Amino acid sequence: EHRAARRNAIALGWGIFLAGIGTIIAAISFSSGWAGLTGGVLIIAGTIYGSVRGRVVSAARIDDHHVWLRGVCPAFLDTLPEWTGKH
Repeated sequence: EHRAARRNAIALGWGIFLAGIGTIIAAISFSSGWAGLTGGVLIIAGTIYGSVRGRVVSAARIDDHHVWLRGVCPAFLDTLPEWTGKH
């Protein structure tokens, strides 16, 4: 489920990015500044969306005894074994 959501987010980000490039090409053809600006916004939006929604699990904080994870749902965390503090 998570893999599919990540894959879809990355694909949508690429789609928005490519739509931005297409819009900029159309803007050049029609000499439209507004379309060029829209294309630039789409490129930035696609890059940000794909990066944020398609990211993998990351550590939010690490100390000598614990790791706090970011980018996971509670259901996934429940599948991990309880940490006993032993190495």
